[in-house]
Amino acid sequence: MRALARTGLAILFGGLVAGCASHKIEPATMEKFFAAMASCREEFAALDARVAAAGVGNAAYYRVPGFPYFRTDRLLASFANEVTEFEALSQWTRRMRELDREAREFEYVNLGLNTQEAAISRTRMQLCSSTLSSLELENPRNLKILKAVVTPPDEYSARRRILGIYPLAVPIMKSRLAKTREALANDFSRPLAELDSAGPLTLWSVEAKKDPEMIKSGFSRAIFDELGFPGLVDSQWLALAEKFAPLLWIETATEADVPGTPVWSASGITVDTNRPLVNYHISYARFGTEAVAQITYFVWFRGSDGVNKIDGNMWRVTLDLNARPLAYESLHGSGQSHMVFPVQKLVRREDHSYWQQEAMFPQDSSTIPDKGVALRLSAGTHALRRLVFEVEALSEHKRSYQLVRYEELYRLRRPDGSTQSLFGSDGLIAGTDYADGNWLWASGVRKPGALRQYGRHVTSYVGRRHFDDALLLEKLFLPPTWASREKPEH
Repeated sequence: MRALARTGLAILFGGLVAGCASHKIEPATMEKFFAAMASCREEFAALDARVAAAGVGNAAYYRVPGFPYFRTDRLLASFANEVTEFEALSQWTRRMRELDREAREFEYVNLGLNTQEAAISRTRMQLCSSTLSSLELENPRNLKILKAVVTPPDEYSARRRILGIYPLAVPIMKSRLAKTREALANDFSRPLAELDSAGPLTLWSVEAKKDPEMIKSGFSRAIFDELGFPGLVDSQWLALAEKFAPLLWIETATEADVPGTPVWSASGITVDTNRPLVNYHISYARFGTEAVAQITYFVWFRGSDGVNKIDGNMWRVTLDLNARPLAYESLHGSGQSHMVFPVQKLVRREDHSYWQQEAMFPQDSSTIPDKGVALRLSAGTHALRRLVFEVEALSEHKRSYQLVRYEELYRLRRPDGSTQSLFGSDGLIAGTDYADGNWLWASGVRKPGALRQYGRHVTSYVGRRHFDDALLLEKLFLPPTWASREKPEH
């Protein structure tokens, strides 16, 4: 035990030391033709201070320190040491500028800027962004600094782990996590017909609006950029999201088991069950030599514990190069209960480190549907109990839900007509902190039971693991030998 504790402390303090280096970039000299841009940095600072003071910062992406015109995520950061050629480097920095512009659009709205004010600020900030990034990254030292600081910090607090005596707490956490895993495995192993239900089963399916012919050829007609990401138009992404949207087979005991829409009320956030919807989010990951697309679905419920007003589950589909499911993942909106379901024949890596929580694979791969998948969700907790084929999801009660882009949650209407994001500037939904997460305090995760914004979910409380890690799949499975993308049909 002492040896384990010493190893744990070494890992813990090693993480502290790694983040101690400071970096200061060399601002570009704005003269002659660029004289009008001389105040750009001050303008960025003023706008960011205004956003911070109003508490409307969008935590979807990481603000790169020293580069106010860049925001990033773990995916883009994973390319830092690989982008060397001009085209790839230009694409990499352009995408970071785009993430910054996207986040600022929601900040403008939630600041209450009118159309004219937002347009003026948008135009000026875009001009400043393109000018500063072009001039400042001509300096090799600045580019080196950018690559050193571009990775978002992890969601674990070293200070909390120290105060929680993390190395000594690990055995306790692992013991409790093992009991949770065992209970989950027992429930998944029960015959489907023997699963109890606290109420009638209701089957929810997506209300499709797009012609599936739009994505018949998968990604074969997509345009792949220099980083390998496939590009589709919004209507095609929606058609793809509708194609793989899960059926929700829900044990419905109370109104809290009905999917709904997050809304702001006079007393705070709540869920309107008269407007059933599921939010979807498009992202990418890396698996071997390829970038793969992911669609994450967010299902919202009213809290049933008498304390939290909102609850939520997430379901993610990772697609291969031919837009076929590679793997499914499920987790609670707090990041807890992460489960992995390989759809294709993927070879799992060894995952038995004492200092890393094992991933959960609760269902035999031979019983995992590759299409038409239905999620059996429990009443009250909304926990996933089984993946079943559509034909197995029998129910006399059938309803439909609509798909809406996840980004709409960043500008929900308030009763007074203003807008506010569902998430705070810290990436959490205020007022949520499911009590079951409190025993995980020593893990270093702040409010481990709180519902989180995409990009802020940790899925391991022993060790480190992030849901948005660009290499998460590769850490769980050996990369496949990729076949060529299918050619489009004519």
